[in-house]
Amino acid sequence: MNNKKLLIVTGAGQGIGKNIALSSSNKYDLLLISKSLNCKKVVNEIKKREKNLTRKINYLKINLEKNFNPKLILQKANIKNYGIIHLILCAGIVDKTKSSFLKSSEWHKVFNVNFIANIKIINVFIKFFKYSKKQNKIIIFSGGGAASSFKEFPIYSASKTALVRTVENYSEIFSKNNLSIFAVAPGAVNTKMLQK
Repeated sequence: MNNKKLLIVTGAGQGIGKNIALSSSNKYDLLLISKSLNCKKVVNEIKKREKNLTRKINYLKINLEKNFNPKLILQKANIKNYGIIHLILCAGIVDKTKSSFLKSSEWHKVFNVNFIANIKIINVFIKFFKYSKKQNKIIIFSGGGAASSFKEFPIYSASKTALVRTVENYSEIFSKNNLSIFAVAPGAVNTKMLQK
């Protein structure tokens, strides 16, 4: 019976994703995903902290704003080595300016990161989750944009609302499998996004 555990964190180069990666239990191997090489710095920081490193820690640079192949994550994760995989999907962006909602290119960019990328990542792991004998988890950071209107960031708000409803639907669809899927909004967190 395979008891090895893998934790995959997107947005791991800064903000919430970085903090989750840095505070993760050493019971989990890690795959950190970021649009920049900041995730490599986070890996190095973890390796410095853990003197006798007993877990595998890896990173993958993927820009979720662009069309990407989620199978790259599947390959890098090397899922056949694991009995349990948890996804924590933290990557997110807000509208560039107050008038961004007038540009369809900005809608595409924000939705690609906040919605489409998350769904692509979940969908590529679904086969593993459907046949797993162990309890797996997906936690997605929805943000306050799904709870109320954000006149400064209408695209962000719309993308997070779509994400929450999809998570609710997926939760029901996969309720009979060993998969728990949640959307959480932690409230205001001191990140670059909050400063905007």
